Amino acid sequence: AEYGGTRHQMISISLFRRATATRQLFGKRFRFSKTKIFPLARLCTVTQRFPSLNLSSLKSTEAEIPLPPKEDERLVALNQNLKKLFHQNNIVQMFEECRQAKLQGVKINEATFTWLLLAYGRSGKPDQCYQVFQDMQAMGFRPSPIAYDIVLRSFTYSNDVKKAMLVFEEMKKNEIMRSNATYIHLLRICNRSKSIQPGLLVWQDFESQTEVIADKLLYTELIKLAMNAQNAEMAVEIVRKCYLVRKIELPSSVLETVLDACLGSEHGPGIAFLYDVISYHAATTDARFGPRRSPGARPPTIGDPKNIGKYLTEGELLRMLERVGGTTQFRFAEELYQKIVEKFGQNNFHLLAFNSLLCCYAQGKMVKTIFERLNQRPPNSDFSLHRAVISHVANALPKIELIEKHYEYLLELHNQGQQVHLDCLNIIIRACSKVKMISRSKEILLSVPQFNLAPSPMTIECFALGALHDVSSAPIVYEVFAYCEANSWHGTPLAYEQIIRCLLDGGQVDWCIDTLKYSRSHATPTFSTYLLLLNHFRGSGDRRYLRLLYKFIKDDGWAEHSLKRLG
Repeated sequence: AEYGGTRHQMISISLFRRATATRQLFGKRFRFSKTKIFPLARLCTVTQRFPSLNLSSLKSTEAEIPLPPKEDERLVALNQNLKKLFHQNNIVQMFEECRQAKLQGVKINEATFTWLLLAYGRSGKPDQCYQVFQDMQAMGFRPSPIAYDIVLRSFTYSNDVKKAMLVFEEMKKNEIMRSNATYIHLLRICNRSKSIQPGLLVWQDFESQTEVIADKLLYTELIKLAMNAQNAEMAVEIVRKCYLVRKIELPSSVLETVLDACLGSEHGPGIAFLYDVISYHAATTDARFGPRRSPGARPPTIGDPKNIGKYLTEGELLRMLERVGGTTQFRFAEELYQKIVEKFGQNNFHLLAFNSLLCCYAQGKMVKTIFERLNQRPPNSDFSLHRAVISHVANALPKIELIEKHYEYLLELHNQGQQVHLDCLNIIIRACSKVKMISRSKEILLSVPQFNLAPSPMTIECFALGALHDVSSAPIVYEVFAYCEANSWHGTPLAYEQIIRCLLDGGQVDWCIDTLKYSRSHATPTFSTYLLLLNHFRGSGDRRYLRLLYKFIKDDGWAEHSLKRLG
């Protein structure tokens, strides 16, 4: 290997021919494999055992190859010492040994340069490593593929894309063999420095090298490059090649990253395939519990739709659906939701999954479909949408024309004798609040009994959240509050906080105290409600209200540290 590429091949051919001639001399007892290079050491041994044997007289087309000259003993000792110090991680002493050898006039060879490259590479000094590499070439030594890889690895400390690409171009120009390590180091440098174009050039060269067999690390760096290029489709194709062609399993963190990119770019086929792969991982291995398949069951097959979500737990399936809920992939969301229902039945996971499914519909502006799914639920069920889901669906109705259209749709269903779910009206009320139509929000709230329903605390909250957008809405808000109080319709603590905030902005202090007294009879006011009122009365200097608030705070059982925080 010390001779370099072309010379090494010529020597191999010469030794093979000499070995053939030697077999002709010794017969079948002297065996060798045609697929392996005949060792020079064995040929020398034959010559030593048979001094009278003249190998040059055998059938060989090559001239006699002289043995390499004997090396300087000081150089041999230097290389052995450098090897020992490198394995001991004593890099500083390696540099000192080389300096002393140069002072003594020792001529260093390619092996010495290699140990110096390794020393600078391990110590994180890419500039010095590159300088040694150039000195090596200046002295007439032809760097081996390993020397190139060492230099490229040193550039991972500085992420110097320009110098790394110069070394890479030199490798291509000199037809130096590239390995996995070559591409891993180059892609790692490009990924860390966010250099997309050089990374794509490295990728193209990797695709043209048929003899390079990529491993898990190389595929991971290729996926990272695709992520930096914001090409989710390309990343999915790499994952597909790993699992379906090369049978290589990637880390879960890499799959999660590609999945997030697919969810963000709405790449539907990639989402389904990646969930299939994640389900395959869950079925084949689990660090805590072992395989989740039943004993004797056939292992899962990637690409089979029946396997999607089959081996995942409730939490994993729910997490899948929550992530899909932020996209418009409603068909895949419906499939996941159906698997949750079939696998775990009507439980809390089912209700959480239903919320995520509605968010997916809302992302696609499918409000009518949401109303249909809500109205399919039993009228006497205690199910209620979370406030975040109601707000998310209300965002899909950005104009008053759309709001009125869907409200008329609910009226039409009611006139046909169908039951309308209360959350449908909550969404309409919340949408009116978002477009600052507080008067229309009030009308719809007061029309809830027409649907044979009673406003829930969430209904009052949906109305109250819209009051913050209009300072002049304090009279309307207090009118609705008085009507709810007369009909024993209670709100949530957050609803009362928003009503008090609106009344304070409108300068109606007495109404605020009335609202606070009424809210305390049904639910404990929030900490922020008391803080809001205290800050207001502190500024006004009204001690009567301050004493009243202090009494309420003590009666509600706030701890001593909470009182100190309130001042």
